[in-house]
Amino acid sequence: MRGEALMVVLRDVLKRQPFADATVIAGHTGVNRPVKWVHIGEIPNIGEFLRGGELVLSTGVGLSTEEQRRTFVLGLVKAQASGVVIELGAYFTQIPQDLIDLANAHDLPVIVFSHLVRFLDLSQEVNSLLISQHHRILEDLDALSGRLRKVLLSTEGLTALFEASFDVLKRPLAYLSRATDDKVQLGDWPFALVPVRQNALHPLVESSPAPYLRQTISVFGQPVGDVAILLSTNYVDEYLYLALDRITTAAAQEIIRMDTLEKRKRQEEAVLLEQLFFAEHPSETLLQRCRSRYNLTSTRRYRVCVVPNDSAAPKAHAAIQRLSALLATALLSQTDRDIWLITGREGDITNLPQLLGTYLGERPNHIGLSAPYRDPAQMHQAFSEAYDAAQVASHLDSTRPQCYEKLGAYRWILATPPDVLRRLVIHPELGPLLQPEHGKETEGLLQTLEALLTFNGSKQEVSQWLGIHRQTLYARIRALKSLLGHDFLVFERRVAIENALLAYRFLCSQGEMPSRAAPPSS
Repeated sequence: MRGEALMVVLRDVLKRQPFADATVIAGHTGVNRPVKWVHIGEIPNIGEFLRGGELVLSTGVGLSTEEQRRTFVLGLVKAQASGVVIELGAYFTQIPQDLIDLANAHDLPVIVFSHLVRFLDLSQEVNSLLISQHHRILEDLDALSGRLRKVLLSTEGLTALFEASFDVLKRPLAYLSRATDDKVQLGDWPFALVPVRQNALHPLVESSPAPYLRQTISVFGQPVGDVAILLSTNYVDEYLYLALDRITTAAAQEIIRMDTLEKRKRQEEAVLLEQLFFAEHPSETLLQRCRSRYNLTSTRRYRVCVVPNDSAAPKAHAAIQRLSALLATALLSQTDRDIWLITGREGDITNLPQLLGTYLGERPNHIGLSAPYRDPAQMHQAFSEAYDAAQVASHLDSTRPQCYEKLGAYRWILATPPDVLRRLVIHPELGPLLQPEHGKETEGLLQTLEALLTFNGSKQEVSQWLGIHRQTLYARIRALKSLLGHDFLVFERRVAIENALLAYRFLCSQGEMPSRAAPPSS
């Protein structure tokens, strides 16, 4: 396959034998214009009847005045004709200077025969060249289609498809996905390609920052990416239009194939993961499938990750997917949450919270992670841990993933029934503070209590953190001492109150307890 342009240009026509006696007298820089057809025209407004790329043959019979010649030349320029051939004879003994000057100003080639010629011979010669070139285009397109079919049948993927296209075209080629950051760039591009949003359902010439041909890959009516071919000029031959259309069609077929396989894989994976996550005693056959599929050897570990389907979910999903280069991931999607199985080397799984944190930034993410495990028989336990950790992450509106092994007091809070927490943990310590008669003062007292515990009783730091006057703080402290006793900051009592506050806030976030609750009845 040749890499040069396949279109017929005026320079090629001038090399043919019938044009041996012709002389280019104007528009010398325009000899690379494409020639698509030959047209004989004598009227000044001939440009109104052209479509572009025509080589116009004329005797000059209708160009006797300067105005007629001006209309004639500007019409050819506007129609993007490839050039004009004029024979000297009965109507022109020499080409008027005004016609030459105007043609030079617009780089329109003017070819002159100093003697009479048969326009029929010129037309036949050019048309035979065009037909020959058209057959060559069809042969080259057939060769390109053969290469594309071979890649599709070998299921080598999109990158191999574009590499084969580049090898055939011998022109810089690029692919940009619209759904991901995927990019394939082959050959030397003089500028950085950026994603576009305007759809090009058919090959479209883009002129900035340098000319290139672009077409959008459409799958079931949805744009999924764009393929671009760098051009050497703004003139595009028919072969490149047709070749790009074939490449985008083949790419759409490959994307559909990959999507179908991916959906089937996800379905199979969902069945397997559902049994592993929710069966307390999975069969040995199921465990062996899990070890084989996820490469769970003695040197590898896994964590289960739960992501609630809330407003923070998209950022969490993006962070997990970015880990795919380092760790293996599998997904089970449910209505209210997504459950990920993340496997890898022991050190990477241990450091998974830190790895995720580098991608998440400082925004809340509500990710819950189990402790690291090796045995797939413990996956049900791992899921339970990740679920609990996700509950805590949502409660805290956390900006980092919550790991079960780092939950501290929340582990026993989650493991204790709410009525037991209320009866044995919350009301013995906070009961007097939660009485309904305190009304709106309750929340302010709770916040003050939490601040005093956080800042080890420092009144200056507490007042600054709460944004209240020192006298207001003193009044609240007196109220707390009256309700809880003077020893509420003593170590043993302080630990009990801190746990009670954690349990109380958590139950409130879960709807298990109103913000102000009376003590339970005995």
